[in-house]
Formats: sequence, structure tokens, C-alpha cells
Amino acid sequence: MIIIYHNNGTVTRILDSEKNEELEVDRLSSISRVLLHVAEIYPNSIIVWCQEANAQYINLKYIATQFNNRYTMISFSEQNYMSDRIGYIEESPFLKINKSVKFPSWLMSSMCGAIHSQSILCFEKTLKGSEGFAYHLNAIAKLGMPLGLFCYSDPNLLFETASNKEEEGIRDTALFKFVKQHYKGIWVYLLFLNIALHEKRVLLRPLFLSLFSKKQAMELHFNQQKIISQSTIHIITEHNNYDVVIPTLGRVKYLYDVLEDLSKQTVLPTNVIIIEQDDREGAVSELQYLKTESWPFLIQHQFITQTGACNARNIALKEVKSPYVFLADDDIRFSSEVMERSIQFMRTNKYDAITLSCKRENEIDSLNTAIQWPAFGSGCSIIKTAVLKNIRFNTAFEHGFGEDSDFGAQLRRQGVDVVYFPKGRLIHLKAPIGGFRTPFQHVWNKEEIQPKPSPTVLLYQLLNNTSEQLNGYKLILFIKYYRLQHTKNPYLYFRKFKKQWAVSMHWATVLKAKYVQL
Repeated sequence: MIIIYHNNGTVTRILDSEKNEELEVDRLSSISRVLLHVAEIYPNSIIVWCQEANAQYINLKYIATQFNNRYTMISFSEQNYMSDRIGYIEESPFLKINKSVKFPSWLMSSMCGAIHSQSILCFEKTLKGSEGFAYHLNAIAKLGMPLGLFCYSDPNLLFETASNKEEEGIRDTALFKFVKQHYKGIWVYLLFLNIALHEKRVLLRPLFLSLFSKKQAMELHFNQQKIISQSTIHIITEHNNYDVVIPTLGRVKYLYDVLEDLSKQTVLPTNVIIIEQDDREGAVSELQYLKTESWPFLIQHQFITQTGACNARNIALKEVKSPYVFLADDDIRFSSEVMERSIQFMRTNKYDAITLSCKRENEIDSLNTAIQWPAFGSGCSIIKTAVLKNIRFNTAFEHGFGEDSDFGAQLRRQGVDVVYFPKGRLIHLKAPIGGFRTPFQHVWNKEEIQPKPSPTVLLYQLLNNTSEQLNGYKLILFIKYYRLQHTKNPYLYFRKFKKQWAVSMHWATVLKAKYVQL
């Protein structure tokens, strides 16, 4: 492990931690170029950077345990280098960081962090830029994360901190340049507009200068094949016990096919927990085959008269006993090795939650490598049961939108990363039968002015996003919705939109107060 100590933008010393000796490496260049130079000299090492003020607090033993593979990047600081304004143009869950846990995020810090040499070498062009060290670290993470670089904010890097001070927070000019380099061109204008609307500042010069910056994304050919995995974890081959949770309503045949696929798995589930819903008067279970046919696993079946997938899944989660739980839809199909392959992937890499590829039969998955997933699939995910102790589906989202994304956000706040596993392939049939037998009537359906967006969509924003993300979402919705509604007079449309937003905010606030996340 090679440690680069720095102070005020200057490298102070470079230490080989194993030999406990300082290295005679050129320290006069920028920190970014020194980082690249050290990676070239020591191509099979973990490279650590740390401010001198925190040198005695760095947890090297912990850092060494975080590199089961070479495509990992971790850092920590209580204060972000990147401006909160980035939320105006990015809706991902990677911005509102819980600083008390290891949290997936591309927001990197120059205070303390680590990355493998092989990962650094993939970003040679980025590190040779004229921007500062913290800028380059954020650029690496922003470029690499969608391609398989696993990035985290991790407070465990330091036993304690003598200083939380970054080199310097990002300046307006650098922020606009970063957006121009790492997002689609339109976003730099939306950033400008959001700042003007919400902060009453007109940043014409940063906007103008950013227009001369070239986009960097996807020019690096960074992938997990180039950065070879070096797993140091012993692969456990013993039986991988798991339970399956399936809420269902009116999909008798499709559910039968799901059970058939489960019965053919190379590693069988221990329990399959089925929550059947039907709110019709006098309704009885339609799933007679659960009793008339023999299944190679225990089936726990409950018939309830309350509809709603959030409630149904929560009832089922109380019954889970195995180390892993597969949250499944009732209209999916999959091959016999999917569960064994997926749980083995989790064990090997110490992942606590994964979402499997769940596409239509003829739909091609554009991803071929595991990445940190900004979403969560409530019907196609596997989770380690131990991490679900204080997590449930928030019933405020019942019969609406956002419960799966909110569940993923709850996991991340607990320090659980959600990883997309494309090799765990499911086929989603999107069965026409099922869902609600009659349209569900929300309390806000009686409002004279109908809410826009749906209150449950706004509830997700209030619970899980920053204020900048909420304002950015509002502007995007305002622009997109204009061409979809009948009022074409801009002034009248603006008045109408404000009223609809206010109604949505009212009911989202009511939902937030009424339901408490466990």
C-alpha cells in the first residue's frame, strides 16, 4: 500500500506502508500527476491519499479489507468538495449521503481516500487535466461509476479527524465546467436556470466559459474486464439458504409458472411465502394447486382481503427466516441456475443487496457488468435478511409510485449498497391479468385541482432527495409537462402548474406525517 500525504495542494511525502519507508518519487508535480506517476511505478498496489493533518488517524488495516477487487474507490470528508447545486441536474440517490455509514456515491474527497493503481491508470487523460486534485477525484468517480467502478463515502477510513477541511470547495466556473464535461449539453443551461430561479444569481461568465469544455464521458474504455477482479474472499460452497416473497393478485397461471421455475433451481428455496390479495366480497383463494400439488419447498400461503403490494410484502417479510430473501414478482420466468449464481455472486463480493436483470423476453440488456444501481427492483431483488431488521416497504406509497425506489433508499441509508447483477437474468412477462380489479380511489382524486406530480412521487422526493434535487425536479416537470397539457398560454400554464404542485405538496406532506418509515 502506497500513501500519498499532501497539504494545501502540495505532496509532502510518499510512504510505502509495508516497508515503512519514504519513496524517492517526484513530489513537485500536482497531486493528480503524482498519483498517476505512483500508479505507473506500482501498478499492483492500493494507492492512498491523505491530508497531513489526518496522517495519524488513517485506518490502513480497514482500507486493505475494502479491495476484494481492483475496481473500488473510497474516500471521506464531512464536507463535500462538490457543490450541493449538482442536485439541480441529477436526481440519483448518490448525492444525499449518510456520512455515518459506508454510502455509495461518486462524490469524492481529497481529505482521505484510496483506489487501486489499475483503476487509476484507466483515467490517465482525466488526471492530466489542469483542474485540482479534488476535481479529478470526482471526475474519476463520475465517469467510472456507471461502468463498474464501485465508489463510496466511508467514515471508517479514519479513526477520527483532526481536520475536515477540503482543499477548497468547487468554484462556480469549475462547477459549470464539470457539468459540461460529464453530463449532456442541455444540463449546463438547466443548472444556470435553476440557480437564477432559486438563488437569484445570474452566473453568465461560468456558463459562457463552460461552453469551451469538451465532454469526457465514455472515452476511457473502463470496464471490469480490463481491471481484473482479485477476490480475496473464500467462496462458500455450502447450501445457500433463501426464502422467496411473492405478493399476488389474480395471476393464477403466471404464479404457477414462477413456482415451477423455483422447483427447478439448482439450489432450492427453503420457504416460498405467498400473500394472495382479493378485496371482493366473499372472495376465496384461487390458488388450489398450492395444496393439490407437491412442491419441493415449504409454501407459506396467506389470503388477505386488503390489496396493496407494500402491505403484502411487509406481511411476508415478517415470516422470512433464511439468510437471504428473494423479492419476486408473480409474472417472471428464469432459468434453473439463477438463484445459485446470484447468491454466490453476493457471497463472493460481500454484497448485501442485488437487483437482477428483469427485461421483456426479446429485450436486450445494454449492461454486461455489475454496477452500483441507482434504482431498486421490488420484484427482482435478493437481499441479505440480516440487513432488513429496520427496513420495510413504506405503505405511504401504497397504490402509487415510488415504493421500490424508497426501499432502495432505506437500504442505502443503512449502509447497504444496491448492486445491479445483469447475469442474474429474469424474464418479465408483464401479465395483463392482476393488479387492481377496480381503480383505486386516492383521497386527492376528489380535489377540484388535481395534483401534479402524483403525491407519492413528491413524497419520494421529500424523503430521499436534497432540496436542490427537489427544485431541479420541479423545473424539469414544468418544462416536460407543458407540451402534454392543453393550456398553451405560458402565463396561464404557470399559474395552473403552481396550483397543481401546491396540491401535490399538501398531500405528500400529509402522507409523510401519517406514515413513519421503520
